[in-house]
Amino acid sequence: MKTKLINRFYLLLTAVVFVCLASCSSKPKHARLISKDAFVVANLNVEQIADKAQSGNAKNVADKLKKEVEKMDFSAEAKAKLLKIVEDPAEAGVDLRKPLLFFVEDPEKSTGGMVAALHDADKLTELLNAMAKEENVDPVKETDGLFVLRPGGERSEVGVVYDKDMLLILGGNDADMVTEAQRRFKDEKDEGILARADFEEFCKAKGDAQLLVWGDLLNKIEDRDLDEMKRLIPANVNPADYSLLLDLNSEKGAVVLSAQTLALTDAAKQYAEEQAKMAGKIDAELLNYVSEKALFMFAANLKGEEVAKQLLPIVKKQEYANATQVNLVETILKHINGNVVVACNSVSEKTPEVCVLVKVDDEKKVQEAVKTLGGSMLEEVEPGQFSVMGMSYLGVKDGILYVSMPHPVLSMAKPKQTIDEGAMKGNYFYCVLNMQGLLQNEFVKMQMERDRDFRMMKPALEKCKSLEFVGVEAGKCELRLKMTDESKNPLEILVSMI
Repeated sequence: MKTKLINRFYLLLTAVVFVCLASCSSKPKHARLISKDAFVVANLNVEQIADKAQSGNAKNVADKLKKEVEKMDFSAEAKAKLLKIVEDPAEAGVDLRKPLLFFVEDPEKSTGGMVAALHDADKLTELLNAMAKEENVDPVKETDGLFVLRPGGERSEVGVVYDKDMLLILGGNDADMVTEAQRRFKDEKDEGILARADFEEFCKAKGDAQLLVWGDLLNKIEDRDLDEMKRLIPANVNPADYSLLLDLNSEKGAVVLSAQTLALTDAAKQYAEEQAKMAGKIDAELLNYVSEKALFMFAANLKGEEVAKQLLPIVKKQEYANATQVNLVETILKHINGNVVVACNSVSEKTPEVCVLVKVDDEKKVQEAVKTLGGSMLEEVEPGQFSVMGMSYLGVKDGILYVSMPHPVLSMAKPKQTIDEGAMKGNYFYCVLNMQGLLQNEFVKMQMERDRDFRMMKPALEKCKSLEFVGVEAGKCELRLKMTDESKNPLEILVSMI
């Protein structure tokens, strides 16, 4: 009962998003109510979402929302209030022209909530009192210039506090959240999360929604594998020195999720710069070995000396690697210099057609290292080219180290129609999954059709053309879902299905 009212209020705000127009400010002042130490902050750019989802058809969206309100378990009075808000979102009192910010401050204590700007506190009071009446809880009270709703009584785990300009919904499990919310309003000198440099970058993002995750969250998670990863980071660098900024955006024919690592200290920036030295930008080399109908393809451009410098300390810690093997791996890594391509051209009942191609700068040294490392498993079929137990092929030829199956790829004719290099050149890495190719592959279809979940998802998957994962610059990558219908925004399609 304590949180039922708040859940309904969140539901209402979500619904209203789709029938209003809004604009996002660069640094919203109501964000000061969020603690400076918040681990997660999320933003909805309401204007963009509403505009893209409606596509000039706001009335149809509003009509659908009205039907949903009619189905709700509310009194006639409360329904009338909600229907009035659907007709005119301004009736809610919340200023949806400014960001709705959701946040998590302390996962252990479940502290978090939402902040929003207001344009009419009186209208918000009317709404909250109507919903409080539905749940038979005390109405909004004015205390020291602040409006307060206590859904859970005097020691409420959820507090709703607002003034004439901003609203804070704060929840937690170890304190009186109303008292804490009131303190934040009164301490006007406390900038909260506005004082953080990563939040400033968060406010610059232009997508439909953003998520900011502070790296210190990793220090709160107890996990053995995570602890092992932390030990690989230099002693002067801590997860708290980084934040991850996610920016989700939809456009005609595609959904794009951008992920960017933000270094917050000089040591973190220096470490990020060292990591970036391992890769260069993709050129056209080796891409002409991949068919345009490839089901999967990954390409990158690696600098072997830097790769060895970063990875060898990790290899040396592995118990299964002896000194001789480590030296051979070091020889191979140090002589990687250029494009690396991994591709799967087809899948059948017998075996997939796959290949790994790596450009090297000393063919002879790499060839000897491969031969020694493979040992008795390798049978030489051509100079520098080997069969691996008769199942796959490995070798070095024309300055290229390769692994392939079921044929030695460098001895085969190149595909007549190769993959388009235009989208890949200039990126740090490029990975693409051909969704339509997979759905049309007979072997994949046969396997997938046996799965009930796949059969349910198939209509949605058929609308997807490809899934791409792209390193656009150092520390920044994009996940791009491309649709078969390039004339519509995916949000339009989503709203039409409601």
